[in-house]
Amino acid sequence: GLVVSAGPVRLAVLAMRPFAGTTVGDAGDSSDVNDSSIVMRVTSGELRVLLAGDVEEAGQGHALATGSDPSAELLLVPHHGSARQSPEFLDAVHESVALVSVGARNDYGHPAARTITTVQRSGARVYRTDRNGSTAVVLREGQLVVTTERSG
Repeated sequence: GLVVSAGPVRLAVLAMRPFAGTTVGDAGDSSDVNDSSIVMRVTSGELRVLLAGDVEEAGQGHALATGSDPSAELLLVPHHGSARQSPEFLDAVHESVALVSVGARNDYGHPAARTITTVQRSGARVYRTDRNGSTAVVLREGQLVVTTERSG
């Protein structure tokens, strides 16, 4: 519920799931750490950006359960597009552009094909840093304009 404003930019925390105490390495999993990511929306003028860190299915379910509206025009796909995504959470964003911040040939296999398919199902244009390089997004005359370092 925390909201911070600085000039024309407004940051609103939509959800935060307390850390459950499992450390990385317990059961070979870091989901508790990832699900402790803050889910927030940054608004600047008419542009809304949803940032959800590395939140996975349980954290995404928690975010939806808070009753907060996660809708945004731009989504930074959580956890580098891993397979640990809630389709309900991704569908609730209604983004027109989705960015996946992911290293080329990473050891984790990110992003997962099913995550990309789920995001594209809503009609979103998907840009990946492993394929498109650095990506800039601006709102021009009510439309998101995306510029990339290289074509995908």
